[in-house]
Amino acid sequence: EAPLTLPGARDARLLRLTGHLGRNPADPRPLTELATLAGASPRTLERLFQSETGLTFRHWRGRLRLLAAIERLERGESSTAIAYALGYRSPSAFVAAFRQEFGQPPQSFLRGGVP
Repeated sequence: EAPLTLPGARDARLLRLTGHLGRNPADPRPLTELATLAGASPRTLERLFQSETGLTFRHWRGRLRLLAAIERLERGESSTAIAYALGYRSPSAFVAAFRQEFGQPPQSFLRGGVP
């Protein structure tokens, strides 16, 4: 069962980065580019993500996008619109990521919640 929460950060550098991504979940830039926002090296940020959130950067960002997707689904947006708005390459990539994280496709999740 996937949690519907996103672990937070305490380190100021990580807070800058997670704050930016929280406001811009579709930002496609890799950690190597985002690191300048935080004022730390990508390697330092990866270590901080792991130690403070228990997740890798990739998994944390993926969960952020999926939690943003749930909010959009609840507002009635289509999976296709959500996929493109949140930076997925295709609607099927979005549905696959959603299914991997929550065990069911987005529309089933809406009807019944997390299994």
